[in-house]
Amino acid sequence: MKKLLKYFMFILCYGFASTNAQDLTTRDAGQVIDKTDYLIKEYESFLNTLTNAGMRPSDIKLMIKNAYSLENNQRLFWDNKVIVEDDINPEKAEADSAADLPVDRYLEDLDLLYAKSREPSITFYNIDVSKIKKADYYYVKVYFDSSFHSKHKKSKKSYKPVRRVAEVRLENQDSKWMPYMVGLRYYVREDSINDAKNDVPIVAVEDVGSEVRTTIQSRNEEYQEYIRIGEKALGEENYEVAKTAFEKALALRPNSSHSLRKLQQINNINWYEYHYKKGVKAKQERNYEEAIAYFRKAKEEKLTDATIRSEMDQSIDEMSGIIRNRDLFISRFEAGKYDELIKEYSKHLKNSNQPNFTKAEIHLFLAKSYTAKGEYEDALKEYTEAIRKDPNFTQALRERAALYTLLSYSQKNINDKNRQLREAHADYSVLISNNPNIAEHYKLRSTTRIQLNELNDALSDLEQAIKLDPKNATRYYDKAIFLIDNKEDLVGAYSSLSTAIDLDSTYAQAYFKRGFIEHKHFTDVSKAAKDFSKALKYELSDFDKGTIKILSETHYKEGNQLYLTNDYKAAVSEYDNAITINPENAYAHFMRGEALFSQGIFIEAIGSYTNALSFTPDLNIAIFKRGVSYHRLGDFEQAIADFKQVTEKTLPANTLFFDNSIAMCKSYQGLLEYQSANTVAESTITQLKKFNESTSAKINTATVGFVSVKSFDQKNSLAELYNIAGRCKYEMKLTKDALKDLDKSLSFNKRYSAAYYNRGVVYYSIGDYKKAIKDFSSNLVHGTKKSKDYFVRAQSYQMLNKHSEAISDYQTAILVDTALVDAHYYRGISLAKLGTLEEALLYYNMYLDSDFIEEASANYYAERGTIKFKLRQYEEARKDFLKALEIDTVNTEALYGLGFLNVVENKLEDAIPSFQEAFKSKKISRDRVNNDFTSISSSVAKDKRIKELIKTIDKKTVDAVSYSVLMD
Repeated sequence: MKKLLKYFMFILCYGFASTNAQDLTTRDAGQVIDKTDYLIKEYESFLNTLTNAGMRPSDIKLMIKNAYSLENNQRLFWDNKVIVEDDINPEKAEADSAADLPVDRYLEDLDLLYAKSREPSITFYNIDVSKIKKADYYYVKVYFDSSFHSKHKKSKKSYKPVRRVAEVRLENQDSKWMPYMVGLRYYVREDSINDAKNDVPIVAVEDVGSEVRTTIQSRNEEYQEYIRIGEKALGEENYEVAKTAFEKALALRPNSSHSLRKLQQINNINWYEYHYKKGVKAKQERNYEEAIAYFRKAKEEKLTDATIRSEMDQSIDEMSGIIRNRDLFISRFEAGKYDELIKEYSKHLKNSNQPNFTKAEIHLFLAKSYTAKGEYEDALKEYTEAIRKDPNFTQALRERAALYTLLSYSQKNINDKNRQLREAHADYSVLISNNPNIAEHYKLRSTTRIQLNELNDALSDLEQAIKLDPKNATRYYDKAIFLIDNKEDLVGAYSSLSTAIDLDSTYAQAYFKRGFIEHKHFTDVSKAAKDFSKALKYELSDFDKGTIKILSETHYKEGNQLYLTNDYKAAVSEYDNAITINPENAYAHFMRGEALFSQGIFIEAIGSYTNALSFTPDLNIAIFKRGVSYHRLGDFEQAIADFKQVTEKTLPANTLFFDNSIAMCKSYQGLLEYQSANTVAESTITQLKKFNESTSAKINTATVGFVSVKSFDQKNSLAELYNIAGRCKYEMKLTKDALKDLDKSLSFNKRYSAAYYNRGVVYYSIGDYKKAIKDFSSNLVHGTKKSKDYFVRAQSYQMLNKHSEAISDYQTAILVDTALVDAHYYRGISLAKLGTLEEALLYYNMYLDSDFIEEASANYYAERGTIKFKLRQYEEARKDFLKALEIDTVNTEALYGLGFLNVVENKLEDAIPSFQEAFKSKKISRDRVNNDFTSISSSVAKDKRIKELIKTIDKKTVDAVSYSVLMD
């Protein structure tokens, strides 16, 4: 808060000194309000995306960076030095308590500490924008209410709505105002939206200049585009298109001499000659519909010339007949009537006096029919005859070339194969010679050149096709495939594919191939994934879809290999690659969760398990492991919710059922719901005893294939369940039943350290310290030898007054875990019992000086005071006794010690009230009191008042033991 206020006060102070603020218009003010209001709503959307449970960590990291990166014009914050007053912690959600955080730290804390959800959980409302103000830059203040509807992961306190204030800097970029937040804090009473300090005067002017400029610029661009279209069409003798374009250009600029001159040039063209030539060319190319259209236009230009009109009508009738004949052939051909067609057209050729041009088409029909029947030799003869009768017959040349190419595939002899390819090559060359401006013919010839291994010539053909058809994305794609397959030039191929995509943003195959190069050559998985995503969006083939899945699966398997070698970080990286390429790879999401789980990164693991379930809802193992992750985080309620889902979806024939039940019991224990945990444990024991290990039903089909799944052990599972039941019964004060269950647990697994530990706890609770020590020792033999394991055995030794053994175990506990400072304290107790007072005092002091405790107990101060008393450090002892009584006004040991301190100071009158209060607790025996008085002062012990006081102590009173609380 202090940093933020200091920063903003600087702005305000600077603002008073800045008197030359430029006047702004109402248009400026309106734009600022709209842009700033939009900024706050964008910030709301940003926070909801950041806290969405489905977001990947890598995406979150990039989002946070983009929010303040100077390279991003659309960023939310001015830079990374912006200070945000923390509203994430509900414990300190007010201006005076909140911490001032750099924006990156604030957003990272929100990601880590705020409970995520699938639905938006943050809302902003009541947004108000101040007037524009001027300091060393223009700015506004934005007031809004903010509500967090989810939970803080560590605090139990619920969020309340708060009022926030954003300071927004305004930058004018190309006549457009851009807002950026420079501070975000809580609203305080001093804030007022009506504060007029630093306000900038607003001029009420209808500013239409920018609109006029925009309109003029747009009209100019439109004019230039029509001129470009017209010039191109004119150069290609496409006069109709050129005329239309120049007329539109003239409408935009009525005084344009250029448009007028071009239109005059077009109007002076001999349209009859133009249309007639176009019609003849279309007829030669057998584009009959187009030829008819041109002849009709030519006839319209010469309506008064009967000869030309008759000639045009004759040509139109002839081509109309050919069209009807062709349509009839196509319908019968598609019906599969090849023999009828061959018989009919063969007969027709023998009796026909038609010109060669028409006969060529009949030979083509025969060739197509023979080809359909697989009679290729006869088909070739007919194609050849069609070409002989019309050397420019494009369709016949192309189809004969295609047939030669087809026949080359079936040749076993390389010479025969090449001969067929040479024939195809020759036909394509004729086509190119007849019309060198058709790009497709170069593409077709390149295919034969590739098979003839004439690679440089093939590349030349592909480049010529691009030159002739530069706006066709397929031309660049063809070149890219050639470079990949034949030249291994992946860089060149990448460039061609990028051009293809620039020309056609929906070119699925181009995206796929480019992604493949990015993955294989550049090893840029992120870029590859983006291209694969686009490819899938635009209807990629099933084969290529399968290839993408295979690439993802490859990374998934590599991740599994790394997982098996315990290289979990590298495994996560490979699983990320698998997911990036195929976001729907549920198994990769699951195994990513497993690798994170193995590293103890449970929050991210939960996200991965959830992602896996979004694609494969029946992946019960993912629900189970998510529950275990929640358990590890201490969120037992959420863990139980997941475990209940698994219980509903699985049966005892599936081993996951038993693992899940055990985990559920542990979560109930975490919530201290021992009755529920015990009920589940006993029910599961009954079901598990019926479970037949020898049957195939024991295989957990939901987990087959996952390298993380461990084999199921029925005996160990029974041992664990009985251990859980035993522990629950102990907590429920059913010690006898608890011992029975723990005995059964150990009968199934004699090396089960947890059962030994729990049974030791039960024995300790009933005062059988010898058996407790035996079980705690077995726990140490079979377990992991944690510090608490030594600690509890040490306490058992203390209860048997085996203080030397206790001291040894406390020392080991401290060595295993230096944070276990209680061991210092309890070791001091045993040293004091052995009379080693100086050393005992040393350990008492070590305990108190530790960084791991905030305040010691009253008993601690009373016991340390007693040691100091025995060491004749009376003033220090008095301080400790008084400190103990400050914490606990009726602390027995402190009152008792204070009494003896008064005795040695000859203040018997002050001592007696302390003794009276101490004896009321009934925690001090007569024997102890008599011994203590005799050791200190035999004369005082004979005092009548003291004797009467001692008589008030019940003879059955036993001395309390201060170290009798078991560490669990």
